[in-house]
Amino acid sequence: MRVERLSQRAARSGPIAVVLRHGWKIGFALLAVVLVMARSASEPRQSPVHISSQRLGIAGSLGPTIVPCTPLSGGTTTWNAEGSPYILPSNNPSLGAGDAAHPNCLTTGGTPDDLYVPVGATLVIDATDGPVQIFSHGTGITVQGGQIQTAGTGVDAANIAHTVTFDAEPDVAAWDGIKITTGTPLTDPLAAGTGQFDYTSIQHALTSIQIDSGATSLSGGFGLIFTNGGIGPSYFDGIDSTNTPVQLVGQTGPGNGRFGTVNNIGSQGLKITFNSLLALPGRALDVRNEVFGSSVAFADTTCVPLQPCAAGTIGNDAIQANFLTGQTGVVLSGNQFFRAGSYGVEMHGASSPVITSNGFTCNGSGSATPVTTCTGTGLKYSAMYLDALRAALYPFDTADNAVGVHDNRGQQNGLDATVMNGTITKDFTWVTPTTDSDSSPTPPVHKLGYMVANGDLQILNSKLTVNSNDVVKVAGGAIKLNNATLWVLGSAPGRATFTSLRDANTTAVDACGSVFAQNCPVPLPSNEWSGLSLAGANTNANINYANILYASTGLNVVNGAKQTLNSPSYGVVMTNSFIGRTLGDGVDALNTPILLADNVFGCAAGVTCLGPATLTCPPNATCVGPATGDRGVMADFSGAPLDIHGAPTAIGGGLQLLRNTFLETGSQGILAVSLGGQKIDIENNTVDQAGLSGIELRDAQNPKLLMNNVTNSGLLSPSNPTRDPAIWLNNVSQASFLSQAGQPPACPTPLVPYICGNGGGGNGLDAIGFHGSTTSLKWISPTNRAANAVGTAQPILGYFLDDALTVNGDLTLAGGDYVPVLRGNITVAGGKLVDSGATVTSLRQRVPAFPTCGSVFMPAVNGTCPDSPGPGDFWGGFNLGRCSSAPVRSSTSPETRSTRSRRFPSCRVHSVTLVATVSTRT
Repeated sequence: MRVERLSQRAARSGPIAVVLRHGWKIGFALLAVVLVMARSASEPRQSPVHISSQRLGIAGSLGPTIVPCTPLSGGTTTWNAEGSPYILPSNNPSLGAGDAAHPNCLTTGGTPDDLYVPVGATLVIDATDGPVQIFSHGTGITVQGGQIQTAGTGVDAANIAHTVTFDAEPDVAAWDGIKITTGTPLTDPLAAGTGQFDYTSIQHALTSIQIDSGATSLSGGFGLIFTNGGIGPSYFDGIDSTNTPVQLVGQTGPGNGRFGTVNNIGSQGLKITFNSLLALPGRALDVRNEVFGSSVAFADTTCVPLQPCAAGTIGNDAIQANFLTGQTGVVLSGNQFFRAGSYGVEMHGASSPVITSNGFTCNGSGSATPVTTCTGTGLKYSAMYLDALRAALYPFDTADNAVGVHDNRGQQNGLDATVMNGTITKDFTWVTPTTDSDSSPTPPVHKLGYMVANGDLQILNSKLTVNSNDVVKVAGGAIKLNNATLWVLGSAPGRATFTSLRDANTTAVDACGSVFAQNCPVPLPSNEWSGLSLAGANTNANINYANILYASTGLNVVNGAKQTLNSPSYGVVMTNSFIGRTLGDGVDALNTPILLADNVFGCAAGVTCLGPATLTCPPNATCVGPATGDRGVMADFSGAPLDIHGAPTAIGGGLQLLRNTFLETGSQGILAVSLGGQKIDIENNTVDQAGLSGIELRDAQNPKLLMNNVTNSGLLSPSNPTRDPAIWLNNVSQASFLSQAGQPPACPTPLVPYICGNGGGGNGLDAIGFHGSTTSLKWISPTNRAANAVGTAQPILGYFLDDALTVNGDLTLAGGDYVPVLRGNITVAGGKLVDSGATVTSLRQRVPAFPTCGSVFMPAVNGTCPDSPGPGDFWGGFNLGRCSSAPVRSSTSPETRSTRSRRFPSCRVHSVTLVATVSTRT
């Protein structure tokens, strides 16, 4: 029906009148504000600003047009400038049925309270002849399997905008907005409603547009297209879409912030949810050239963002998109995000998204009044949070805005960063997030660097480069490389740092006080994040001048490559780096050849670290407990391939450790196992305060162990009830011990690997314990003594045997030598036993110079050990071959029993079993 034409909207009712007439809806709206604010409860947000719209008096208009409560009929219904403004009914149950001039759709009989566009019906709002306005007394428009669309919109040659406006009447707090869904069971439940809007503004709705129809029939495969328009104010969300692809596109250039805005939103500006496998479309979300949180629809071009004329906020996220993991078809490009209370963009599960050239200002700042200040005391949010991401990260200043994630910039956000987890599928270079030092009100935007939180960041089939001075902050998860390359190019003055997100002592953005790090204790514990994890036959790493701090395991590599780009023999090369504090191992390598040189494993805050003069301990590396919770280095070659005889073969260059320093490890400083067939080169390392042995090698074959110093290790502790040897060669084979005099010893460089010049003091047992086989062996007696200062040469470690030994050559025992043996025989094969009065005895024979009571080989019982070995504590005696031509004589005494002295005229192996615990040879 037609009523008198109005040239101007009536003044809105005062707040008391509105409360009295529409308290039910205001209460609902206020509850909505409370609910949407719950996520940021410590950061109260402003309610949406009520921006008035005027009714237009258009020449030739016959409006207003009162829209009745009845559903639209089938076919096309057109609303145009002639009938504008269109007045939608009330939906207040206290008003009854109303009358023709003021219809009320929500009656006591429960009549539906919206205007319905059913299956087969299309509502066209045509602005060809001028702007069209639709005002509501509360009722919304529900597209129930039909279509709603605009026509004739745009800016004409006279620069006049032909627009469509939806708004609430001044006598209601809000209206129900536009809902787009499917048909009913009585019509066609498979009919998917669609909405297509251009140059349209939707204001003062509870939620401006809700859509769950699953439609993909519009151009580009979308169910909702909204271009060049404005969303907001909205009390709840701007657009809420479920399982339906959405396109939202504004204008660039001078019209930026005029045609394409989402502003003054109570909760999410744009909320997208895909939770059904049946609803995965090729295109899911396309948002380009929109302005979120600043400016208003169709405002003057002089009303630029952040100015009072454009003041506004978004209560929570500007965009929140929740996808089933692997969702493709996501584009966010050229948008501007202002004053979102939480994230500018929060996205979950996107695969291969295009997120490019977006700007972020004053989002997630923790400010209660973001319109006036971007500095606050509430929890901070990052500009972007990309969860379960699978994407290609392109370099900044990439010209192509249709590929990957790149060129997103910002300023004055809670965290000027892109926080992410997921999988990266393209070579990329790390960008450190920083806070601009410019103190002006509007500092220039800068690059949004990266942080990792709430999951792992996996580098898949690609290369990650971390440069000098870069900072990689991680919360909880790991940096994982799978068939990928890690290239860390730090320098002496500018080390690359991998650390906890809660580490406040870096040049990167401080995340303390954010949703990712609500508190930051000092000092930080270990296990803040999982560390660097490498896996796969093509995965390799070259790490130089790096700090790896507060990880569970500093560097873990499993079945990695046999070479890197700069090393033909090692899959992992780490040099000049600092690792600590860790909960587990500093470096843990399985079936991967590794080279570690000039690194420090420790946590000596504020002092110069041992090692290269240029290497200083990070000032924030304060420790509580051991610097390394388990082993400094753990190397395991149990998966080595076998030759035709079933013997393990070499994996690349094996294990090479040069000039490393290990301080305070919970277990061994160095532990390497299943070493058969592997090249072992361990030289000039310093181990101090290892919980167990400083160095333990199992099944090493012909190892090179040269001039290593072990101090204060293997001692009794609450976690270790026994004492351990400084160095333990468990089942060594083909070992070449080279005995040199002098302190420090002058160990030559022979053509074959050898063991020489290893020193120690202050350990549980100051000795090298071993069994297995050696070449010719000149014995060095073990003795315990105090350690020299850490980092200086230690006294040479003597030897003891923890099981049977075969000497393939001469065994030389000097006069006064002390040879303790735990069990088994000493076999001299292919050489002679040269003995000038040594004592060969059970390791359990208590000797003051080498107290074994309480050691792992002779545990104390109730704090004590037997005064002398029992019958079960004897060692096995000598096995002498044909070339063992020296006479063997033994004394008999109450403590000893042996055979008579005899020579062996043939080269067959003969056995002289010395059952006694003490046997003297001359």
